[in-house]
Amino acid sequence: MKKALVIILAVLCALAVLSSCGESEESEKITMTVTTENITAATETLEISIKNNTGTEYGYGLTLSLYRLDGEEWTSVGAISGWSEIAYELKSKSTNTQTISVTNKYGSLEAGEYKIVKSFSDSDGGTVEAEAFFTVGE
Repeated sequence: MKKALVIILAVLCALAVLSSCGESEESEKITMTVTTENITAATETLEISIKNNTGTEYGYGLTLSLYRLDGEEWTSVGAISGWSEIAYELKSKSTNTQTISVTNKYGSLEAGEYKIVKSFSDSDGGTVEAEAFFTVGE
């Protein structure tokens, strides 16, 4: 009887571990992708696709931060602010797009590796950050 109980407990523990493997990590709750192709110093705007992979609705503004890879460190190029008076909704399991004017904020971007970081908030006050990576060519 004890042997059967130990086996049952072992199976239940294994199932609990396996079921947690499919859960999204914090960084995968919302994913972003730069959809603009062939980005160069002459590129005036970037478009990003924002996908909510959760069952929760999130809100966000136009604010984002841009970083450039210098050696092995990400260096801030600056933030683009703008809540305007509108909070955008990112519904559960949906995708939105945002257009970013590079020329209005930065003039142009040097060749290199970049990332965009953006924050999202849920109705309980929780926040999630997402990142999108892209390359600026010559």
